[in-house]
Amino acid sequence: MQLHERTLDVSAPPHMLFGVDAVKSLPEHVRGLGKSAVLLVTDPGLVRAGVAAQIEAILEGASIRVVRFDAVDPNPSTDNIKAGSAAYHASGLSDAAVVSLGGGSAMDAAKGIALHITNPVEDVVDLDYRADLKNPALPIIAIPTTAGTGAETNTFGVITNPATHRKFYVGNASAQAKLMLLDPRLTVALPPAPTAATGMDVFSHAIESLVSRNANPYADGINLEVIRTVGQWLPIAYREPSNLEARSQMLLASSIVGQAFRTTGLGMAHAIGHSLGGQLNLPHGLALALVMAAVMRYNMADATVMSKYARAAFALGVGNTAQSEEENANAAVAKVEQLTAAVGITQRLRDVGVTDERLEPLVIDSIEDVVLYNNPIQPSVDDMRAIITQLL
Repeated sequence: MQLHERTLDVSAPPHMLFGVDAVKSLPEHVRGLGKSAVLLVTDPGLVRAGVAAQIEAILEGASIRVVRFDAVDPNPSTDNIKAGSAAYHASGLSDAAVVSLGGGSAMDAAKGIALHITNPVEDVVDLDYRADLKNPALPIIAIPTTAGTGAETNTFGVITNPATHRKFYVGNASAQAKLMLLDPRLTVALPPAPTAATGMDVFSHAIESLVSRNANPYADGINLEVIRTVGQWLPIAYREPSNLEARSQMLLASSIVGQAFRTTGLGMAHAIGHSLGGQLNLPHGLALALVMAAVMRYNMADATVMSKYARAAFALGVGNTAQSEEENANAAVAKVEQLTAAVGITQRLRDVGVTDERLEPLVIDSIEDVVLYNNPIQPSVDDMRAIITQLL
């Protein structure tokens, strides 16, 4: 579809405050929402690392009451949503703000919890993003501690239903964060492996948004810059965890690419990644990294996609004006494989628990994921089976 044939509706992003030690301003933003208490939604890893305690000290030092819910799983579930909502009500909090602290898991769980508190449905799947909910979510302030999902930028959360082992989307316009606090210092404690996985998540957002059926020039400019940034800075962040410049570059890239894929949606890698997370509880970024190159090769059958990948090759520093678009596109895919290996991600799907018995459920779940609609080529069941099989 040409640009003159479509409408581009770019909603205003949340207020973003980026900077080293920006988190110290958190109390004034909580009070700016008219609140004097917060539900802090986080995960056990950030409790062990002392990051949750740091945030609590900042808030409590300003006489803001904090109730902490720290049982968010790596792939947040409907059980997490109900437990977080129950923790809020049991604490006696009233009309508080929700502060999400962590990676995409905490961000997504917080959206569901903030909605469930005000809309206490029996079944969390009734908080589906298409539902007509009666009450708005509690206001959310998002503090990402990984450079990965960009979940702080959007209105929906990806949640696992344990009964079906499938993921679905909770969400509502009111679940959009009121503020994104991006403090690179908070990402320094992230170990190399999750740094790599979340960094490849950033890359996957940019490359899938770039070739989406809904691609547009607004998103293209963001995506190509983010591809360049990840190619340059992710290996440094992986090798040198305390490098604040690398952490800063990756954190900002993670957030701004969210503005791009809000207008385009994502594609096949995310469909497969969601299935791997739902079936195997595999970390989202790792799942994407394992399938990204294969998905790129499949999509390259589309001439427009090949041209976009050729542009990505130049952003990755491997483009050559003397080569054809196909040669440059192939160079981009090869660079993605090199980048993935350079940050220690070398597994096959069998290495992470995909067996022959699990193959068919993964294929079906991937085909039925709504995000697949945005992929430039709509795969058949046989196509999807072949892609996953080649990665075993």
